[in-house]
Amino acid sequence: INAVRAPEPDVGYVRPERIHLLHETYMDGGPDIAVEIVARDSRTRDYAEKHELYKAAGVQEYWIIDPLQKRVTFLRLRDGDYEEMALDSNIFRSEVLPGFWLNTDWLLSRKVPKAYKCLQEILAGAK
Repeated sequence: INAVRAPEPDVGYVRPERIHLLHETYMDGGPDIAVEIVARDSRTRDYAEKHELYKAAGVQEYWIIDPLQKRVTFLRLRDGDYEEMALDSNIFRSEVLPGFWLNTDWLLSRKVPKAYKCLQEILAGAK
């Protein structure tokens, strides 16, 4: 990502085979997954500005978690543009992390479930 306009995702994931692109204070390019958690003051940045920067950097999956709107958007880069991925019963399945899935109810619930319980479900391959 351009060093001058390089956004920092709230959470990023870089595949092991691309870890050499990470440096102490920057990364050559974008992460494989960028996750943004929308706040009132970051709505335009997260939905528009970062969308374009991540696309230009080749970020394969861009997840937007918007607790204020009770909405989660999962985008995958296809042929140079993002397309929104359909959910199957509120379940998102990552292509970047094979076998990893998320129940969007976990992300939008008033009472956040325990991380360990969610991880156990993911590792068990439930759903």
